[in-house]
Amino acid sequence: MNEYYNILFDYPDVLLPEDLMDILKIGRSTVYKILKDGTIKSIKVGRNYKIPKLFIIEYLFNDVEIYI
Repeated sequence: MNEYYNILFDYPDVLLPEDLMDILKIGRSTVYKILKDGTIKSIKVGRNYKIPKLFIIEYLFNDVEIYI
């Protein structure tokens, strides 16, 4: 998890789709597709998407199995 914290460190707590494009290295249409279909949770304010860092961390750790 520390590696994701380092990746997101320079970004604000609530991100824009443009930030997500930079973080995940994906294109604009892909970002809007995954936001629209709920793959990454987001908050829609009017016509704009806002993505809290927590939702990105959840997405990145979604398929990670932790063994204790």
